[in-house]
Amino acid sequence: MPISLSDTAWMMPYLDVLPRTNDLIFTEVWHHNRFVFGEEAPCADEIDLWSARLVCAAMDMSQRLLVVLPDRAPHRPSLLFASCLVMDALDTILYPDIEPNKVVYFGTSIGIREQLSAVKVQDLVLDQVFPAYRTTRNSAVAKSLKPKAKGRGTRSITSIASTLPQVICAYSPADPRKVIDQFEPTWLAVDCSDASSIRWLPSLLKYAEHLELPVVAWCQSPLSATVRDFSQAGGIVFHWPRAELPPHSATIASEMSNKAHTDITPIIVDTQNSRFAENLQTAYQALVEVTKSTAATDRLLRDCLNIGWRYLQSIELLPIPLALYEVEVLRFWNVTPLSKLQQTFLRFIEAAQDVYTKAAPLLYEAYHALADAHAAFASNEPPLWTMLSKECLKSETNTEPRIYIFSSEYRKQLFIFALLSRYNLTENDLRLKGIWLATLKDFYRGYLECDKGNFVAHNGTPTLPLETPYLPIILGLPSSRQAAYIEPFLSRANGEIVIYPYQHSTLIRRIQEWNAALAPKPADQSKCLDKLAIKAVHLNAIPSGEPRVSLVDSEAVVVTPKGTSKSNTPLPWTSLDPVQELTFLFEHDEEQGPEQGETQDHSLGSEPSSQFADAWIDSAIELQLEGNWHATFATDDTVQVVVGTGDAHTEERYVRSLRAHDRILFIVGQRRQNLYDLIITRVHAHPAIELHLAMIRRWHEELSAAFGAWKKEHNASLDDLLAALRKKGSHLTSTQTLRLWLMGEVLCPEDTGDLLRVAEILHMPFVKDNHRHIDKAAQRLRNIHRALARRLNRWLQQEAAGALREGKPDTSILDKELGLTFSDFRDSLLILRVESILHREGLYLRSSLGQLEREDA
Repeated sequence: MPISLSDTAWMMPYLDVLPRTNDLIFTEVWHHNRFVFGEEAPCADEIDLWSARLVCAAMDMSQRLLVVLPDRAPHRPSLLFASCLVMDALDTILYPDIEPNKVVYFGTSIGIREQLSAVKVQDLVLDQVFPAYRTTRNSAVAKSLKPKAKGRGTRSITSIASTLPQVICAYSPADPRKVIDQFEPTWLAVDCSDASSIRWLPSLLKYAEHLELPVVAWCQSPLSATVRDFSQAGGIVFHWPRAELPPHSATIASEMSNKAHTDITPIIVDTQNSRFAENLQTAYQALVEVTKSTAATDRLLRDCLNIGWRYLQSIELLPIPLALYEVEVLRFWNVTPLSKLQQTFLRFIEAAQDVYTKAAPLLYEAYHALADAHAAFASNEPPLWTMLSKECLKSETNTEPRIYIFSSEYRKQLFIFALLSRYNLTENDLRLKGIWLATLKDFYRGYLECDKGNFVAHNGTPTLPLETPYLPIILGLPSSRQAAYIEPFLSRANGEIVIYPYQHSTLIRRIQEWNAALAPKPADQSKCLDKLAIKAVHLNAIPSGEPRVSLVDSEAVVVTPKGTSKSNTPLPWTSLDPVQELTFLFEHDEEQGPEQGETQDHSLGSEPSSQFADAWIDSAIELQLEGNWHATFATDDTVQVVVGTGDAHTEERYVRSLRAHDRILFIVGQRRQNLYDLIITRVHAHPAIELHLAMIRRWHEELSAAFGAWKKEHNASLDDLLAALRKKGSHLTSTQTLRLWLMGEVLCPEDTGDLLRVAEILHMPFVKDNHRHIDKAAQRLRNIHRALARRLNRWLQQEAAGALREGKPDTSILDKELGLTFSDFRDSLLILRVESILHREGLYLRSSLGQLEREDA
């Protein structure tokens, strides 16, 4: 459902007085509809026109502007960027003695070259007139398009061709300041796309402000952390109201026409043990008080709070009985049993109590409250498990499908495994009852497919029933870090969120944040427009605006060992949670943890030593690196050391073996330092690679679930699985290979036959039907990996010999179809020399180590 023009009519007095609005070329291009995207007829609408006015005004006034687009229409970012390029070219025509400008385009994944190739200004295809290095699918040679000599002439479309600025692409740069210094751009373009967060954005914005560089940015995810980061950096953030999801069926269209916003019903979980919820509330309040203290950013106290928040969240969201959880959770990478979290939290409190005397009593209060809540699981099953399992055991079929949404993949998989173990219920049995299980990311992916009108399941794979009316139910209060994935939930007419009583006020605050992102207040929009207008605008009245999300009366669910009962009991109004952005720093990042196959967090590399090691260490090694960089590691951590000169390459070495002057290769922003992770971050959104990644992801997910069920049914082990595979003709000799499969440490087996064999043994229908497609997907990614590894070695050799060309993009082609060049990866790589090595004594949380940081110069 598009934005209503009546909702934006009040803006016109502002939009009409923005700089460059009446420029001849702007009028020629936009008001005569000269832009074409792809082979279709002109598709630009009023939102594109007005967004173009905004970004051109920001460039003219040297402002830093983020435009939050109303939808994910693929043409909008391209037309926005194209408008900036065309207007920049106009300035070069007006001042012929000035060289065409340089622009640095910052993004998170490849695609801008392909997108701009679809943009035409009349007969002018923008990628064909880029005076920048580019690649073509028909040639393995990088070419530079040289501008044609032109006189001053008239302002024509043809004259723009020779004056377009040179565009340099930088993807997820390790050091955005270095990129800016190398290329000396006149302005910056930042494509935030639909990324949930962007590590390097705050640093880029701070440096751009220092240099007074104009920044034009756009974002297609209004709930992402990038919007908050841009605002906190002092930039202008203009929100378009969020457009409704286009309906693809008559039933959805009818529902949307009757309801333009979402009603959320909080399902308040109460337990027979009243102390359980009280203990959680006590712990929460104590952690909040410590989090607000000025010392919360100190390393030791920060680590202590980090583990405390994780312990609280793990108790809140415990999806299965405790005894089963403590055993089965070890199958998942980077997930800690509750007993280990309890032990670790106490160890850190004991280490911090003498240093942080004011915080210590509160930390002990939180610990004892959580320990009591934890102990309650010895005689009572977790409320979420009791409530949800009883729903799954009901004999009747839901007339309207219900989608239960877990916060993470491992919680969903554990629940599926527990249902099978205790009640012999499979996921397919639940679907027949109208019950579907998903994660926030599953739901989000399905929503994007829905946005494209694509409901076709690949090779019979079940998809979420998003084309019919359904009721989404989120299990647990979504964290701020998960906000970027909650938009599908907020596109429904009705939804439910399962929370504890003390979380009610926090849910109210979350809804206020969601409304501010999806339905911005006209008063806030007018403040943004005031900063860009060239003269004051006086309006008689500004609309008040209507919220998109509403909270309706809560529904209490009383959980007892015998079952659950419901009653409509509205909670009294409570004051809003006093903690705003503080707890964001300590919310456990689900996406960095156990989701197998997601963005290949576990695709390749050595087995993580911390999986079965202590969660803390008593000493660490701090590396002081050139350029004010530093990082702290455990003694058994490894890094990639650059060795040799003429045959320079990297070798994995233990940190404890390093010496001063050693050079280390870092892939900045990645927890796991391997090239596969780097590749996936670049290509995951490319249409040509999306299906490949989906195949790999499904293989990992199905393997984990199927092995758990097979192990339980047959009381089997990895040795038994290896024997069964060899009996079917496999040449595998070690269970370590199988362990790496289960942990997602490899894309898929090297032998296609092993895919089919394991699918037959573990009863994996998706893998059995698609084993050849999965193998081809893995081969596709391996080929890119090999090309990148070869080019990386050449780059290391050039760097060692001092032969690198600074300020020039490296256009060595890695993949013709994707248009991948080495430049698309190089900006994420840093080679840093070790200046000194410091051995630190003290308590360190393993999960907080290994992060490359830099002190401000």
